[in-house]
Amino acid sequence: MALMQLHIYSNVLQMNMDVWAILPEEMPPNSTLKHMLFLHGGSGDHTKWVRNSNIERDALKAGIAVFMPGAHKSCFTNVHGWHKYNEYIGSELPIILRNMFPALSHNREDTWVAGFSNGGYGAFLISLTYPETFGYACPAGAGDKADIDWAGLGRLAEKDMLFGLETDMPNSSHSVKFLAQKLLDENRPLPTILHGCGENDPWVTMNRFMRDFFTAHNAFDYTYLEFPGIGHTTQAMELAYTEFFRKMTKEPSS
Repeated sequence: MALMQLHIYSNVLQMNMDVWAILPEEMPPNSTLKHMLFLHGGSGDHTKWVRNSNIERDALKAGIAVFMPGAHKSCFTNVHGWHKYNEYIGSELPIILRNMFPALSHNREDTWVAGFSNGGYGAFLISLTYPETFGYACPAGAGDKADIDWAGLGRLAEKDMLFGLETDMPNSSHSVKFLAQKLLDENRPLPTILHGCGENDPWVTMNRFMRDFFTAHNAFDYTYLEFPGIGHTTQAMELAYTEFFRKMTKEPSS
């Protein structure tokens, strides 16, 4: 696999952005390439997965390309009154990447998004906002930010900065459940979701809220995996995307 560092200009954000890419060095003639956006957590950046996971080895085995975009501490949402990171990641970036790498498939079934923690929340948001682009999503260690008791955690300032002072989060595009219900109401395509979380994750209750919501709406092809003895760690993400890749490539579970 080739590792590339991309520095691109986003018209949506009106600034330069970094994306790291893992790509096959050889492909059969006239073939198309499945690809995944891999989103970092709140304390990470676009280098996170290359430095702290086995994604290069696993992408090679799965035969896919992986793109790791930086999005600062945006939670991959359209930050209130500021930059539209969700639009950049979900709408603009796939077009930029397909123009740069013509072998990338344009089919939604071949276009995936995954992420851990804040990046997992982002994977939920992006796949549910742009389901015509992203056919599959693999969030891990991620719940719905609309479920957080921001005041109880002493994080109202963070909430107001990201989502707005007066935002009714459960009834806004910042809510995973709101977006999912909106897709159902509008009869739009639904992404297939594999959602993973460590049993010892301090946010496991929020992940279970998401599980209960999606399992109650069985129109979605949704799978929830909870990993015994695992916390809020990179290992949870690796376990989730390993099962995700198996499902996508039809490889039997070990």
